Amino acid sequence: KVIFYAFHKDTDVKYINEICSRMTNRAYIVADSYLPSEIMGMMGEMTLNIGVRLHSLIFSAKMGVPLLGISYDPKIDGFLDMLGMSPVCDYSELSKEQVMPAVSWIMKNPFPVENMLETINGFEKLTIRSLDEILLDSEMES
Repeated sequence: KVIFYAFHKDTDVKYINEICSRMTNRAYIVADSYLPSEIMGMMGEMTLNIGVRLHSLIFSAKMGVPLLGISYDPKIDGFLDMLGMSPVCDYSELSKEQVMPAVSWIMKNPFPVENMLETINGFEKLTIRSLDEILLDSEMES
């Protein structure tokens, strides 16, 4: 199954519909409003996420789902770099010829899920510590 998640409904649905019109197989579109935990639960059931949106990639990484990132912004490149990965292509060069070899490779080879989970969990702990420090500092200044 192919499932598209519209993280930014206003723009994503337009592009998703364009991609679906070119597909021979049926695809599903998740465009309704869901809580992040609900989306993570759905994504946790996936075999592979090919993501353009940062939160799509973060949710997949957090759920231990193999992922391929398509770059459209330096934040995507930075997140993938943190995971020891590179974008499969830039959004402006997006094509089946760019993406499918990477999909085939990932489906045939073990994906380093444990390393990805270790990295994302470490990042999560660092983020929480940083937020705690910011909040404590702001309380002291008040």
